[in-house]
Order: sequence, then C-alpha cells, then structure tokens
Amino acid sequence: MESAILDTSFLLTLLDARAEHHTQAQGYFSYLAEQHVRLYLSTISAAEVSEGVVLEKLPLFPHLRLLAFNLPDAELAAQYVRQLEAAVSKKTLPPNYADACKVLAQTTNAAPDAYLTADRALVQQVLTPLLGAKPAFRVLAADVPHEAAFGLTGKLFE
Repeated sequence: MESAILDTSFLLTLLDARAEHHTQAQGYFSYLAEQHVRLYLSTISAAEVSEGVVLEKLPLFPHLRLLAFNLPDAELAAQYVRQLEAAVSKKTLPPNYADACKVLAQTTNAAPDAYLTADRALVQQVLTPLLGAKPAFRVLAADVPHEAAFGLTGKLFE
C-alpha cells in the first residue's frame, strides 16, 4: 500500500480519546505511518475538523498531506450527489452526504490504495450505492483492528 485518504470520521475518531474506535484508529495511523504510506487529508475534512482544533499543532500533522478540493473534484462530487439522490430517498441519507460525496470524489480522482473511515453507515449509505461493493480502493473501517485488516497475526501483536 502506497497511499490512503483519511475521511472526516476517521480523523475525528483519531483525535478523540473517548471515541468508540479511537484505539483502532490509532493503530491504523501508527501502522501506516511506520510503513511510510502517504496519508492524505482532504481540505474538506480539514475544514470540518478545524473548528476549535489547530491542525498544524497536532503531533500527527507532519504525517499528513493535504489534498486540495479542485474543479474536477467538484464536478464529480456534484455527479455523485445527483446519482445518490436519484437512487435513494433523501430522508434516508445521512445529513453529511454532500460533504461525503466531495471527499469521495477526491478519493476517486486521487486514486489512493485505501480509504480510512470510522463511519460504517456512511460506507453503506453513500459509498456502496455510488461505487458498488468493490471500489477501486480498499475501504478500511476503524471498527476492525488494523492487525486483522492487514493480516498481521501471531506473536508480534500478542
């Protein structure tokens, strides 16, 4: 794996020690940083998270590369929103689905190896209806420990 994008839910879970899957998110982040995987953060996610948080002062910030939201991303995000709204009732969509479509468009255009999330419902309600069950990138959810996701078993983690 060479690159991965962290979505907003993953970053929030990583930053909040009280979050349900905080330990797993830390495991993913540490493992991927140790493996020198390029870790990207969308400027959309940065904007959502930066309320009350100075991202540049966080110890994890040097490991992140910001991924700017550009015109091709905007065009694809608008297409994703239209597709989703045509396929699914708006009443059943999560309130943040438009922003999720923006980050998903960036992910599609940037073509990373993985997409890290802590929001399994978002995957089911947004990502899967748009990209199908097998997107071009691997979806890694923080509710599954990184050891299991990467097949790291044995004495190393006992």
